[in-house]
Order: sequence, then structure tokens, then C-alpha cells
Amino acid sequence: MAEFLQQLVNGIALGSIYGLIAVGYTIVYGILGLINFAHGEIYMMGTFSAFLAVQFAKSKFGIEMGFGPALLLGMIGAGILGVAIERIAYRPLRAKSAVPAVLLGLVGGGIAFMIVDAVGTQLGLPFANPFALLVDTGGSSSRAVEATPGFEVPSIVSLILWAVLAWGAYRLSRGRLSVRKTTKAATLTALLTALGVSLLLQNLGIQMFGATPRSFPALVEFYPYEVEASTAAGWMLVAAVGPAIAAIAWWLSRRTRVLDRLTAVGVATGVVLAGAYALSGQLRGEGTVILANQDLLIFGAMVVSMVVLQLIIYRTKIGKAMRAVAVDQDAARLMGVRLDFTISCAFAIGSSLAAIAGVLYAIRYTKIDPLMGALPGAKAFVAAVLGGIGNIPGAVVGGLIMGVTESMVVGYVSSTLRDAFAFGILILILLVKPTGLMGTNQPEKV
Repeated sequence: MAEFLQQLVNGIALGSIYGLIAVGYTIVYGILGLINFAHGEIYMMGTFSAFLAVQFAKSKFGIEMGFGPALLLGMIGAGILGVAIERIAYRPLRAKSAVPAVLLGLVGGGIAFMIVDAVGTQLGLPFANPFALLVDTGGSSSRAVEATPGFEVPSIVSLILWAVLAWGAYRLSRGRLSVRKTTKAATLTALLTALGVSLLLQNLGIQMFGATPRSFPALVEFYPYEVEASTAAGWMLVAAVGPAIAAIAWWLSRRTRVLDRLTAVGVATGVVLAGAYALSGQLRGEGTVILANQDLLIFGAMVVSMVVLQLIIYRTKIGKAMRAVAVDQDAARLMGVRLDFTISCAFAIGSSLAAIAGVLYAIRYTKIDPLMGALPGAKAFVAAVLGGIGNIPGAVVGGLIMGVTESMVVGYVSSTLRDAFAFGILILILLVKPTGLMGTNQPEKV
């Protein structure tokens, strides 16, 4: 029993990370009907934003940044990046005549990037990595060059060139050079654009941070807690059954006052706690289960994030606007909803959740690299489909199922098959229930 419970604990922690990433996919898809395949790279960039913030504070000011500020700065960095991607790459696709402009901007920006990189390499100027001016990257970049002592002009030129490239991409995305698009081409173009942004961010990350994996700072010290297997089983039963009983009690008392509903939930939860406590004394299991404080932090952060997200969606004006846009964009616009601003907020929220997942992953598993978002992003997409794409609770449930399944495969089958089982779940769910576990069929008018 101890080994099973240990794998279950590991799977819940990993699944919480997948769930946070999957919610980002779900939010964007629910509003735009777009699969943002660059979401895994936003997860990576948010992690590196926190990493660079910690390194910068330590190297320039001698300040040891804590977990909270690093997480906040990572969320801000990922949120800004998500809004920028939506503004430059995705928003023009909704315009009447901007699809070729986006493609031209991406291609032109890529060509200009390669030219600047080649010039910098040939002349020995630090064009390729202006971020090295701000923080010590550890010398891991294969293209790292040293500037001539006392010669700072190339650094300024590098930053100016990067600013010009960014401004050029922005101007092109405004549709200055464009032709009329068709509806069928728009769907395919959105998919290709998402894949292109993903590949661009991956290679941009390699250029900026280097391909060598980094060790994330220990913002949260590792403290293991050993718990008897029988006790762990009882309290895991509480964690599994308690919320379900509370939700059922809330639903059954939905026609009564809020105070009565809270009372019913409290009584139901108390009964479950008492039963689990009594059951834990009857369970028999040898060995102990290690509950790490980092695992508890990951699960707790996921729960808090989901509660805050639900409050934002159902208790704020921007949340009401997001739900209106998800139902009917044209009707929402006619009712005065600022469509572009609402969609940007959705991207910012989803990107911030990805950054939370990235920082939590880095704290738990320590190693980060520019390609760290590819596989977790793909698995989180599977989790979103498994739970029901467009359904936020379903994304969390799908993430937990993915994490527990992966952990059990590693513990009882083979670590080399963990990815095969993960993507096998995608094939199975598409064959059996394409709408996902908690998704519903949504017929479209033709």
C-alpha cells in the first residue's frame, strides 16, 4: 500500500501542474475556439522570467528573492508575453485583411533575426543575446561573446536593433501589407500561426538562455514528512471524497438560503472527516509515505488558483465579459463588450496560470531549459481534451488523471512508457468520447 500511495502523491503533484497548464488551453479555446500551441512555451518563458528576476536581484543588488516575489514576476512576464502574442500573432487573424501581414511579419522578423545574429557572430558583437547585459547567464550559450573592455556601443546597438525588429513586427501585424482572407484559410492559418509562434519561442529561448539546462534556485526548501501508510490512506480518502460530498450537499440544498447550504456542506464534510478518521485506524499498511512540503505547496497553489479563477469568471465584470464573448462574440460586441480587451485579459490569465505551473515545476524538479515546455504543454493539451476542452473543472480533472496515470506507469510498468500512455489516453478519449469527460456537444448553425 505504501508504494501505491507514494505514487499517488507524486501523481497528484504532477497532475496539479498539468491542470494549471491545461486551464490556459481551455480559457483560450473557450473564448476563441483556438488551440494556442504556444502555451507550453509561455510556460517556459514564465519560468525563465522568474529565474532571471531571482538572478538579477542577487547579482546586481545582493538580494535573495523569495518565492512570492519570484512567482509574481514570473506571472507578470508570462502575462505580458501572452498578451503580446495575442496582439501580434492572433488578433490580426480576426481582422478582415491581416493574415498575410502576420505571416510576412513572422517571416520577416525571423530573417532579420538571423541577419542580426550572423552579423553579431562575425563581428564579435553581443547582438545575439542582449539579455546577457542584464544578468549573468552562466556562460552556457554556445554563441556567447565577450565585448571589448570599455566599448559599450554594440550593446546599445543590439538593444536598438531588437527594438526595431519588435516595432516592425507590430506594424506589419496591423495589416499594412495585406490582402483579403477567406474563412477556410483563416482556420488553417490560425493553426499554422500557433505552431509557428511555438517554434519561434523555442528557438528564441535557446538564443537568449542557451541550450544547457539550468538549476532553478531553491526558493522553497525541501522538507519531507513521513506518514504511516494507514493514516495517509485515510486522509487521502478525505481529500478524494470530502469535496465530492460537499458539492453534492451544496447542490441538494440549492433551493435554500446560503446559510443553510453552508450548514449542509459543513455537516456533510464533518461526517466524511469522522468516517475517514475512523477508517484510518482500521486500515492496514506497512511502510510510510513521504509527503514533501513542495508537493503540498503545488497542490495548494493549484486549488487556490482555481478558486481565484472561478471568482474572477463569475464575480467580476471582466469574467462576465469573457463568458459573454465565449457564447457569442458578435452579440457581446453589440452589447458594449470590448472584445479585444477581453480576449487579451483571457490570454493574460491563462499565461499567468502557466507561469505558476512553471515556477512550481522548477521548485519541485529544479532543472529548466528552453525546451522544457514542449512535452508538458503537449500533455496538458491531452489533459484539456480528456476533461473536455473549454471546461475549466474538466481541465483540472484531466490534469490530475494524467499526472496519476503517468506516475503509476513509472512505478509499476516502465518509465520509458510514460509518454506513450499519456498520448494513448488522447487516442482513446477521441475514439470513445470526443467531447471529453465533462464536455458537452455544442451543435453549430450552418
